Amino acid sequence: MKKILISGLINIETTLFVEHFPIEYKPIDYNYFGINTSISGVGYNITKAIKTLGSLPYFLSIIGKDIYQDIITNELNKRKIDTRLFELADSTAQSIILYDEMGMRKIYLDLNDTKSSTSTTITTDIVKTEENTTENSTQMTNTKELTLGEINDDVYTNEYFNFKITLPTGWYSLSEEQRKSVHDAGAEIITQDDEVKKEYYDLSMQNSLSLFILYEKNPVEATSYNPSISMVAEKLPTLTQVFITSGEQYLESIKSQLSEVKEMNGIPLEYNFVSPENITLGNKDFSVLHIEASLNNGQLIIFQDYYATKVDNYMLGIVTSYLSGEQKYQLENSLQSITFNE
Repeated sequence: MKKILISGLINIETTLFVEHFPIEYKPIDYNYFGINTSISGVGYNITKAIKTLGSLPYFLSIIGKDIYQDIITNELNKRKIDTRLFELADSTAQSIILYDEMGMRKIYLDLNDTKSSTSTTITTDIVKTEENTTENSTQMTNTKELTLGEINDDVYTNEYFNFKITLPTGWYSLSEEQRKSVHDAGAEIITQDDEVKKEYYDLSMQNSLSLFILYEKNPVEATSYNPSISMVAEKLPTLTQVFITSGEQYLESIKSQLSEVKEMNGIPLEYNFVSPENITLGNKDFSVLHIEASLNNGQLIIFQDYYATKVDNYMLGIVTSYLSGEQKYQLENSLQSITFNE
């Protein structure tokens, strides 16, 4: 599958039918079914075309932090177009197109903040990020080695990311090979035999480290739902670092992926989300996404909490999964024990 980067405009477009040009002045004109608003722009149209032809587009564009942000991102998510490379300005570009029955038209285009946020600026930011990444990587290589960390007496320690956490006592820790099997199974649920999703997921996993996965009981011996806690470190690609700068943005991308999952092993599955909140664990700010996973039309409700924080060029993610308040309390006590050494 070919991967293509598209850099171009996306905007809100309003079309207005007029009887003729030039336009005769009237205080009001009732134009029934003659006014339409949609998402448009050359960059967006090309991206849709490339996606339809079976290639994998990476769309680089600018939208505003306004009422149109959710409208645009929701539509792109429906079309399975990645929005991680979007830069946010204060307002979204808009256009108004007047046209008549002869095909004549007049276009009014307001680029708003996108006029000053050019691709040159974005490219400069990417280069700076790449230089900083190289510099930071060199410094880290000289001082410490990237490892998966270790668990001793229920305490997980990772010297590279400078933190430790006390895990639930007596829980079963998966081996590295077992962790890979769990992530592969998760990939099957998320991608649902969709080649484009698999492509994105594979790219993500190439930059991810599974630090630990613990279950209350040995998965082989468990006869009922098995609560768990896991942690990953995902290295953000150089280009992505310019746009994903917080745990909240990272969780939004996870929410987008999960919202498209409708079944697990043939069993109906529905996710309900609570908007991310920000909390402090240890001395580090985390964003948290609370999820209810409804299996088999509500016959089983699983609660999951996703925590994310950015450390250097990595996103650290913690996932807890449970059924009861008692299990939640035990997992939250573990999370409250986490400490980062600055």
